[in-house]
Amino acid sequence: MNYFPYPQWVSRTDPKPRLWYAEEYHRLHDLGFFLDQRVELIGGVIIGFDTKKPRPWTAEEFYRLLDLGFFQDQRVELIGGVILQMAAQKNFHAAGISLTEHALAAVFGPAYWVRVQATLDLSPLSIPDPDLAVIVGSPRTPSAQNPRSALLVVEVSDTTLSNDRGSEASLYAASAIADYWIVNLVNRQVEVYRNPVTDTREPFGWRYDAVQFFGPGEFVTPLAAPQSKVAVDDLLP
Repeated sequence: MNYFPYPQWVSRTDPKPRLWYAEEYHRLHDLGFFLDQRVELIGGVIIGFDTKKPRPWTAEEFYRLLDLGFFQDQRVELIGGVILQMAAQKNFHAAGISLTEHALAAVFGPAYWVRVQATLDLSPLSIPDPDLAVIVGSPRTPSAQNPRSALLVVEVSDTTLSNDRGSEASLYAASAIADYWIVNLVNRQVEVYRNPVTDTREPFGWRYDAVQFFGPGEFVTPLAAPQSKVAVDDLLP
């Protein structure tokens, strides 16, 4: 069925929208998720009866769905009101995450927490799980709430490269993430995105005005650790 009512930035491949079954849809009704709303289930997509557009989910609803067990054994995240199904990880992707975690932990030290695939509460409609995010603090003394920002966000990219350069970059720019890196496993380079600026053509109305590319043998300096250097070779498997 060639039915895809989502905005242009939402991918048909990876990550793609999570589809709903009829049984789940009726359960959501019974749980009161659609009070005073006219919705229908079409091709696995819950859409507004009048708008014919996907019904957006809020962060509060997303956390409630998690608590109710809707996504057991699934990797999902909420981006722009859309619940996305994350692809299974390939071994090189997992290796890139581990290498980057070790390199950043060595650079930032014990006063910082390098969080791995953990949630950031960026907006009422977007709570992504970036591959890595550096925040001030320690996992030994965590806050009860998820962080609302990060000093550095890193995505390790292979199959999701287009998405990480596009909608993810726009989301992080809109969320005032000053330093965003892509460890590009396809081209074996690190892409550094900085200086968020408004741009209505982008999915979330923002983009990064400065983009640099670093290859093997070169070094990248995090904005939050200006005295340090991270070797590109240390991030690439």
